[in-house]
Amino acid sequence: MTTFSSDRTFGVEFEAFNVDRRTLVSELRSVGIRAEMAYYSGSNFNLWQIKTDGSINGPQGFEVVSPVLRGDAGLAEVEKVLEVMNRLDAKVNRSCGFHVHWGVGDWGVKQFRNVSKRWMKFERSFDMIQPMSRRGNTNQYLQNFNSFNSLEVAFQKVDACRTVTEISHQFQGGMGGRYKKLNFKKFNVTGTVEFRHHSGTTDFAKVKAWLLLTNSMVADADSNKSIKRWAQATDAQTALKVLLNAAVRTGGIDAATRKFYTRRARQLVL
Repeated sequence: MTTFSSDRTFGVEFEAFNVDRRTLVSELRSVGIRAEMAYYSGSNFNLWQIKTDGSINGPQGFEVVSPVLRGDAGLAEVEKVLEVMNRLDAKVNRSCGFHVHWGVGDWGVKQFRNVSKRWMKFERSFDMIQPMSRRGNTNQYLQNFNSFNSLEVAFQKVDACRTVTEISHQFQGGMGGRYKKLNFKKFNVTGTVEFRHHSGTTDFAKVKAWLLLTNSMVADADSNKSIKRWAQATDAQTALKVLLNAAVRTGGIDAATRKFYTRRARQLVL
């Protein structure tokens, strides 16, 4: 099994419906998962919180928010939670999302510039491995991080920022700005960067692949590798190939995960 290339902490959020929250808490506890019911604003990240979520279209909508997790032990805990959700017949639809937080409390503006540029360079490619409801600006709760038509201009805007707050303000705006595919709004509170792009899922294979790919993005920003604009016009499919090959080369994902995303991109073609 591919392991995470860093020892950074992470957290996950699963949006779903069709399961009573009290029942879910009880069943999670029965398999050794520390869980409790919580309101939307709950912030106890020492255990799994089962929250209400009014944005979900479906009966008995809920959100599962993990505690702070780490490494393969954390991944195994995620798998166990998903097993319980699936046993209880949890369902997802286009109103649901799966969000990942990576702990980056040690990052300075240099790393945030790096991950911003990487995301914007490959944003169209990330769209290719998500359903239509998660692409472009089709979803009000999931907007493109880059709002500039020119990648050159966007990179210049990033370089002009001196703090993560400035980057967040430039690319995410005010209060509603957290609804971006890449979200820095919680950094000053939780010390995390949030990847919000993925569609709702209870499929552990999809969850694991996304955790590996986003962790690869974080590891690349850690390494301070330079990120350059495309030297020539590059379509999203070619860019996706570049992204996945580079992630394999650096050890962020394995060949099986690259194959998984290559196949998924083909399956999601209109």
